[in-house]
Order: sequence, then C-alpha cells, then structure tokens
Amino acid sequence: HYCICLLCESSLYCSVPEKPNLNTVKSMHYQIIEPCNIVRYLYLKGRRTVPKYELSSRIIDFGKVQIFSSSNKKIVLQNKGEIDLKIEDIISASEHYKFYDSGIDFPITLKAKNDIELHLLYTPNSLGHHSSQVEILISEPCRISEKIYVFGESIAGDSLSFKMHIPRITATLGEKVVIPINISVPQNISEQLFTLEKMSFDLCFNPTTFLPDRINLGNSIDESKIKSFNLIENIIGRANIDISFDSINELSSGVLVYVIGRTLLGNSFYTTLKPEKIQLFSNRIIDVEIEEGELEIIGNCLPKDRIIDMSRQTVLMIKNISRESAIFKINLISDDDACFIIYNNLGMEILKISDELQNFSNNELNIRFENFSSGIYYAVLINGNITRHVSFPVIK
Repeated sequence: HYCICLLCESSLYCSVPEKPNLNTVKSMHYQIIEPCNIVRYLYLKGRRTVPKYELSSRIIDFGKVQIFSSSNKKIVLQNKGEIDLKIEDIISASEHYKFYDSGIDFPITLKAKNDIELHLLYTPNSLGHHSSQVEILISEPCRISEKIYVFGESIAGDSLSFKMHIPRITATLGEKVVIPINISVPQNISEQLFTLEKMSFDLCFNPTTFLPDRINLGNSIDESKIKSFNLIENIIGRANIDISFDSINELSSGVLVYVIGRTLLGNSFYTTLKPEKIQLFSNRIIDVEIEEGELEIIGNCLPKDRIIDMSRQTVLMIKNISRESAIFKINLISDDDACFIIYNNLGMEILKISDELQNFSNNELNIRFENFSSGIYYAVLINGNITRHVSFPVIK
C-alpha cells in the first residue's frame, strides 16, 4: 500500500489509496487548505513481489533401513525470487526422523538466487513402518510452512547368535542326575529391541540309559516373566521342553533349565545329550549353535558282561483292552521298588500305583476307564533301574 503523511502545525493528513497491482504507477494528491488552497500531486511507483522458491522433493521414501542405523536423504531448497528467505526452523513430528545439523544454526537466511542443502536422517529405534512429516518453517518475508512427507520401514537386519550347550556329566547307575542345559546370548541383547514369547526344543538321549522326570528353571530367565514350562516325553528317547513367557526382552547367559531324571541299566556305558528342533518365537531372526553333551554312567556294563539272570525280562504289555478297561500284563525282574504310572497326551499324571506292586504276585493288572476321557495315554512301568513304556487309546 502507499501512504503519504504530512505533519503541519494544525493537523495530520494521511491518504491511503487502493491496493496496487504488480508493476503499476499510481498518482495521489494532497491538499493544503490553510492558509491557502494548494493542491499538489505525487507520482508513486512500486512493485509487489512474492517469495519464489522450490523444494527438490516433497515426498521422501527412505525404504528399508536396519534398526539402530540411519539413512541420509538430501533436500535442496532453492530461492528463485528477488527477496531473501528466512528459514526459522525444521520440525519433525516423529522421533524416527530428524534434521542433520551440519553446523547450521537456525534461523538462517537464504539469499535471493541461491540454494541450500538440507539433510534428513531416518534413525529407527523400533521395528515396523514409520510415516510422518517434516515441516520447514519460513518466517520472512511472510510466514510459510512447507511439509515434506517421509516414509520408512525398519528391519531386524543381522540375526542374533545364540548357543545352546550341555556339559559332560558323570553319574552313578540308578541314582538321580541333574543335567544343566546352558544358553549363551549376545552381551548387548537388551539393546537390540529383542523380544521372546516362547521357546521349545527336544532333548534327545538313549532311553535305555536315562529316564527324565521333570525340569527346574535355571538362572538365565527371570522366573516372574514365565507363564508356563513343562517337559513331555511323547517319543521315547526325545523329551520336549516348552517354555512360554510374557514377552520378555532380556535373557542372560547361564543355565536355561535343569533336566532331572535318573540313570538306568541300559545297553551302553553312556548316552549323548543333544538339543534338537529348537524353536524361538521372537521378533528377531535367531541362529542357534548347538553343542551336545554326554552322560557317562558309572557302574554300568554291557549286557553280555552282566552277572544277572536275564531269562526273565521285565515286561509291560496290554493283554486285552475294551471301552471300559484294559488288562496289562506285568512281569517284574527286580526286587527293587516298582511303580506303574499312566499319563495323558499332555504329560499329566492320571494314575499311579506303587505300594500295590511291592508284593505283586499276579502278573495282570486291570485298569478301568471310568475317569478317563477319550484320547491317547501312556503307561510306564519302573522296576528298579528298568523302565518300560506302552501307549494305548481310550474310546468312549
């Protein structure tokens, strides 16, 4: 707008004409009334300008970036006008994106017919897709906010390396044995945004030399974070160990679990202890190195060297089965303690007979199915150091 003001002794005069167009010449007049009537004309010339600038990109796709790393993208802001621009600040609406400050202090002035390079960083600290916007605030010659839309996806990147290993153990024949299953994890595991919801693996062994009974937790996992853990020997010689968590994000190197059982009078001096079918339900890719262990049994010998009468074998078999009951044929070879146990397919103990077998003379045992539901069951006979297994169905 044009404005002309005259300060006289008597009053202040100011006249404002209409808003001019671009590149126009306007005339205006002012009139002095006292002490005489004088009219004078002034010719005013002016030109309105608007800021002219250009961004090299208004949409930036950073693509896939590994978590805890960064990706740099350059934006060029070019001032094509005849007036200077004042950049007040650059603001990001997300913690994953930020302006890379290479010695530039805001506010900065972008001279006419010049340009400036601005660098944006995508530094993801969590997994997933991240979309946001970055604002460039221009304060002069007028207030303008330019938005740049940014997209990116963070990926896990390199896999984490774990190690599961079992030591060499020596135990006496017929006695209880505790087998530690150790796990080694990276030292910076808590900084890797690692989460774990479930772990499952099999422990393989010679079933004639070792009988697993239960597991206890080790020191590598906070017990308060565990929802459930169990051991099930669905296949003879292969015990499945299953552990569920409340989505833990910390795991220490140490003993994962202790497998507790006892040694048996088997067909060998020792058995290998090997973890297999390891499954870790995690948000990261995990490679597991396996180092198998060994259980050596002191007091055992080869069957051909045993000074005992092997003519009578410990026997467990099903003689007859119906919907109502089953008759098990049992033959005990040892005078040691004997125990007959039935498990369901979840590994839960359904029935246990021990005292009645101590003076067992009849070689048949009748088990009725009133309290059994339909499914597969497992019968286990333990006589001293000898164990026999048999599975059977119940149909109702």
